[in-house]
Amino acid sequence: MRANGAVFRLADMIGSKSVTVGLQDGQEARATPEPFAGGIGCRLVAAWEVLTGKAVAVDWPEPGDLERALKR
Repeated sequence: MRANGAVFRLADMIGSKSVTVGLQDGQEARATPEPFAGGIGCRLVAAWEVLTGKAVAVDWPEPGDLERALKR
């Protein structure tokens, strides 16, 4: 996580291979951390970093999205 605690790095969104979650189709996927739940101040700092080009916004991955991306 960045020093200000408001913006995650990609590595923070990829769970360990030993931590998995079961999917509805019976397969397993790496678990990802829960979305950031900081207060409005942290969210404004994160938004400012995106607006000024210091960070990039991404949609939070759904279970299995990271595995599909890594298989490309």
